[in-house]
Amino acid sequence: MNSRISVVIPTYNRSRLVGRAVESALANIMSGDEIIVIDDGSTDDTAEILRPFYDKIRYIRTENSGPGAARNLGVKRSMHSLVTFLDSDDEWLADKLYLQRTVMDAFPHVVFSFSNMLARRPDGEMVSNILNLWRNDPRVGYKDVRESLDEILGAGIPFSSIGYLPADRADFNVHMGDIYKPLMEVSYVWTCTVMVRKEIAGTSFWFAEDQHLCEDWECYGRLAKLGFVAYLNCELAVQIVHSETSRLSDVGDIQMATSRIKMLHRVWGADDSFLRVHSSRFQSILNAQHLWRAKCLIKEGRMEEAKEDLRLAGGGPWSYRLLTSMSPRLIDTFLRLRRKMRILTKG
Repeated sequence: MNSRISVVIPTYNRSRLVGRAVESALANIMSGDEIIVIDDGSTDDTAEILRPFYDKIRYIRTENSGPGAARNLGVKRSMHSLVTFLDSDDEWLADKLYLQRTVMDAFPHVVFSFSNMLARRPDGEMVSNILNLWRNDPRVGYKDVRESLDEILGAGIPFSSIGYLPADRADFNVHMGDIYKPLMEVSYVWTCTVMVRKEIAGTSFWFAEDQHLCEDWECYGRLAKLGFVAYLNCELAVQIVHSETSRLSDVGDIQMATSRIKMLHRVWGADDSFLRVHSSRFQSILNAQHLWRAKCLIKEGRMEEAKEDLRLAGGGPWSYRLLTSMSPRLIDTFLRLRRKMRILTKG
């Protein structure tokens, strides 16, 4: 059995990059699959760049409304049972859809599957195991998480036991389990590695349209609540680090923390049954984000806002509280002295 797949590629003003993404998707699909490109109101020559692909893709142009709305439109227009996403500035490895399709067909109870990924730097260097880097990043991770995702999910099964392993692909384990709580702690799911089963996902399968950060994380949190997921412990997609256009991930720490706090409240903070068991962990993660945002606000001299975050975090370190009570002149003197001390210490 080979379930058919709908590939959704949202794009906005990336005419010099989107063609590569489409070619990456075309190299992955089978007969009967579809590729839907949602042009989110681009003002460049995206439509012209995609014209040579019109006989191979479904091109849909809409008014600019952001990534959540573009993905939602793609899901709404999709015709097949499995939906996967590819950002217009990234790419897949050649066996991505084959491997995930095999897993989703073998385990029809799985809500969605996902994998690890690579990152390609501007100099061409490839960085592997990005999820492990994210685990300790205060923006998308949590300092008290010590285990890797495969350790959290437990023993997996070799992919070769459920399907043919491509000749150039080393065998890897497929892990299945509940990541609802772990996903509260770390952004383990990158959109370009996801494949969702629409029948199980149902009305939970939508992306927030009122914010352009964490809208995907919020969606996968809701989906993870529905049941087991499958983690392919290998790398199936490449995040391209570039300066061609800005990435949505290239945002300030304050904005990111604000979006993450909102997302935490919307998903896990609104789940009373979950909080009855895990309220202390939820509060600890929420406090960490308030402290992170307070630290960033202090650096920008926004002391009143920082005070509010410290209050919400239950007080925070004495040094933070001291800084927020000082005058701007004293703060500037303090920071200059600290920089000098660091220079002397290094010397």
